[in-house]
Amino acid sequence: MENKNEPKWRLLFISISFILLASLSFLELEDGATIFSYNKSDFRKILINSIIFVSYIRIILDLRVLKNILFEKDIWRRAFIISEIILILVLGLGNAYNIKNSDRFDFYVEREDYQETSGDEL
Repeated sequence: MENKNEPKWRLLFISISFILLASLSFLELEDGATIFSYNKSDFRKILINSIIFVSYIRIILDLRVLKNILFEKDIWRRAFIISEIILILVLGLGNAYNIKNSDRFDFYVEREDYQETSGDEL
């Protein structure tokens, strides 16, 4: 016999795991880390787009979870909503910090200068 709260436990565990992973990923970045193939402005654009995309996807998935699994207004629903808000805040604040302090990263963009050669030089 399956416990009726088991899916709720799993959802809450997954949400808290995402919060811990997001926090650790931002804490793991060191000053002087090298970012290949992107310059500073592209890196900032990617961070902004990623937080918008991840937040949008999380909200859509959260609404489905709230509608299908956590439909009762109980402590499980509140805990899940709070954990998802914390996750979006951690992602947003971590990306905002990296956007503001993007000077701490080393950007390496390999550029190839294409020069046209005349037929006489070949």
